[in-house]
Amino acid sequence: MATASSNPSTGLDERLFPPIQVLERPLRERPQHETLERIMDWLAGSAQRVGVPSIIGEFDEFAWRMLAAGFPLLRATLQLRTLHPQYLGANFVWWRTTGRTVSYFVTHEVLDLYGHEDNPVPKSSCRWTDDSTPH
Repeated sequence: MATASSNPSTGLDERLFPPIQVLERPLRERPQHETLERIMDWLAGSAQRVGVPSIIGEFDEFAWRMLAAGFPLLRATLQLRTLHPQYLGANFVWWRTTGRTVSYFVTHEVLDLYGHEDNPVPKSSCRWTDDSTPH
């Protein structure tokens, strides 16, 4: 959806997906060696004790830790619904190749463009006959 207000780096229309924040972590600050057990301990412990909650920071840290533990990640995404009058939700995208995590709001107007009718997942239907057996 290329428009005059489209972000050239992502191709997202900034009227529908206004950017929130970009986090780029220097190489020296990225975890290099990690285990799944230590990631679980971090999630259950110190990840919850951050002074000011930062979803983008925690998501960035999680993705780098998973990569350091040997998971072959190229990209990771997190989508959240919100209770906000202007925004339907937020989207967080981490890219290994750029070393960036980017967050966007998702406006309610997106529903008008991408409705459930356009869902690529086929709908299943069940017809009932007079003998009350599904067909």
